[in-house]
Amino acid sequence: MTVIDGKGKTLIPGLIDAHWHTNYANTPANTLIVGDMSEVAIRGFLGAEDTLMRGFTSVRDMGAILLVLRK
Repeated sequence: MTVIDGKGKTLIPGLIDAHWHTNYANTPANTLIVGDMSEVAIRGFLGAEDTLMRGFTSVRDMGAILLVLRK
C-alpha cells in the first residue's frame, strides 16, 4: 500500500469536461474570423495547457479546428 503525504492539501481525481471549445475559449472572436490558422492553433494549444493546470485531465472538444491543433 502506498501512502502519499499531502501535507494538509486536498487531492481530487482529474476533472472531465464533456463539452469544451479549446480554440473558441482561448481566442478573441476577431482572430477566429480573420486571423491566421497558425495563431488560432497556438492559442488553442496554450489554452489546453491552462485547462490541464486547472485540473481537467480529459476534455471533449466540441468545435475546435482539430486538424490544425494536431499538426
